[in-house]
Amino acid sequence: MKNKNPQNTIDIEIDRIEGRPISGLPTFTSINPSINPSSENSSFKPVTSTVAKKSPNRFLTTNDKDYFFSNETIDTIPSGFYNIKFSNERGVYAKKSEIVTDNILVLPNMPHKKILSDIENFWSKETMFKKYDLVFKRGILLHGTPGGGKSSMIQLLVKDIISRNGIAFELTGPDYYSSYIKLFREVEPNRPVLVIIEDIDEIINEYGEKEITNILDGINQVSKVVYLATTNNISKLDDKIKKRPSRFDRVIEIKKPEDIDREFYFLNKIEKDDIEKMNIDISKWVKDTEGLTISHLKELVISVVIMGNDYEETVEVLKTMKSGYTGNIGFTNRNN
Repeated sequence: MKNKNPQNTIDIEIDRIEGRPISGLPTFTSINPSINPSSENSSFKPVTSTVAKKSPNRFLTTNDKDYFFSNETIDTIPSGFYNIKFSNERGVYAKKSEIVTDNILVLPNMPHKKILSDIENFWSKETMFKKYDLVFKRGILLHGTPGGGKSSMIQLLVKDIISRNGIAFELTGPDYYSSYIKLFREVEPNRPVLVIIEDIDEIINEYGEKEITNILDGINQVSKVVYLATTNNISKLDDKIKKRPSRFDRVIEIKKPEDIDREFYFLNKIEKDDIEKMNIDISKWVKDTEGLTISHLKELVISVVIMGNDYEETVEVLKTMKSGYTGNIGFTNRNN
């Protein structure tokens, strides 16, 4: 079991970068003064002080990707998608990840458009939440076949939160996240936040259910946040997770695309001139791909249209792969 409360060992450092003292950085008591958390070869040398603890109110960065807490330097971190990391020298910090995605289609019969609309409505209701003295938060749990569209929903909501000048955090370890988010809210109390909990059943299995429930509606909850969790097998989750509105207000199954969805996908993914040049029968593609996921449809387009592989052979291969997909479906690399 991993350390559940790294914040218990936080001290305060007085550091000098380019001759300027910076105080108030939270760090862990195990200090190696020759190591900068951003670079193994840096000359940056922290010096530990035993001064009284003081809450940080700004961020420190040395590379525009890793953001540590500080009492000086920048006031806010750029909008984007972040992983919560831990350094023995600096404690918990946010590492910005570059987002590289395909052009995402919102298919006609999939729930993505409704979810986006509900979240849009939620962000407009902050005043009403305050009026009724409620924590301004929302939780969505997505479940369904791997490769079925949960990943694209994550990507759409990350883009949405960035458009609001907000921050998306990936929750892979509740211990680091809980320590980080409390400090983050001291520095940025009003920033919109999206928390992604991909493969929540695996995280619960590793860290325990209590760690997650404390984040969702317990001692570690925060306001102005949307939680988006996914699972490939909802039967692995206890009722106190999947049937508790204060934790997940909506539980939505992402089903395999229907005929109208597959037709829409092919017509919008394959260029019109390639459809004509390759004499592609869209109605046949729709019929032959019944029961396949969005990931399979994507591979069919890549294999046949881009790579030039045989259509019938590719369809046969994809049908044999129908139940064989394993692994993460979104941004996470927790199992790598």
